Amino acid sequence: MQTQNDWRRWTLGEALAKITSATLQKQIGLASYTPAGVVLGNLVIGFVQMIAGFLFLLKVGRTPKDSPKHILFSCMFGAFAFMSTMFSLSAYRLGGPVSVVVFIITLSIIPGAFIDRIFFKHHLALRQWIGVLVGIAGAYLVLGTPSLRELSGLPTWAFLALGTACTTAVNQGFAQKIKGIDPIVKNYWGGFTTAVLALCAFCFVGVPDFSSEGSWKIVWVSVAIGFVVVGMWTCNVRAYRDGAHIAEKKLMMNGIYLVSAMIVGVVFYKESMTLEKLLGIPAFVLATCLFDNKLWESFRGLFQKK
Repeated sequence: MQTQNDWRRWTLGEALAKITSATLQKQIGLASYTPAGVVLGNLVIGFVQMIAGFLFLLKVGRTPKDSPKHILFSCMFGAFAFMSTMFSLSAYRLGGPVSVVVFIITLSIIPGAFIDRIFFKHHLALRQWIGVLVGIAGAYLVLGTPSLRELSGLPTWAFLALGTACTTAVNQGFAQKIKGIDPIVKNYWGGFTTAVLALCAFCFVGVPDFSSEGSWKIVWVSVAIGFVVVGMWTCNVRAYRDGAHIAEKKLMMNGIYLVSAMIVGVVFYKESMTLEKLLGIPAFVLATCLFDNKLWESFRGLFQKK
């Protein structure tokens, strides 16, 4: 029997899958001594998504066929997912801390707002512009409140994490464009595109050395990430099917994701826990509330109740 809280359990599962994926991506980054290792990880992740999607469709007696529009945008989704994963894996390869990289990636809500405004005519209110500033302030805190000179010399991994946030935001736009598609079909074509692009990328970065332990570690960790990603989008679909609202789900999932990322960084990778990082979490929550109309109304309602 479905209960009102079923969607929260699926959202919790999705958040845990996201932090598991980030933790495993860090492992790939540590094992990748060249860009070829990053491309290899991308290839395996895309291949696992494609095969898992195909087998599921086969089990239910369906095929990946869909409308040309849906297939085209699914492939574009896969292309930007390929870039997003390349950026995030490269950020970890260059020493990016899990907690900071995850926070920057989560700020995809900011470029996502501009995509909404430009392509979907969702105009931003003054409150939402304030949300942009609060989100940027949160990122500034998590980065350790660098000076203007330090900002100009931020490490490469910080810009790669920002690239991940931007490509993730673009994919949110694609997801809106084809929101009626079966997510399994979308992930099949997305995984297919990721795998094809990774094979093409080997022409530019070379083929990994499979005689080393690092390459095989990348393969097996990437297989695990591929299955985690399958579980992640399954939880995503089930949460909405069981009554989740986008605003509430986004806030719950990203809140758990950020807190978990900081815990993982401290426990497994000996990253520092600073007051600035802790203050970044409520800054993100406030920015999300300012951005989302439904969340803002709920937030205001807390103070208007007698």
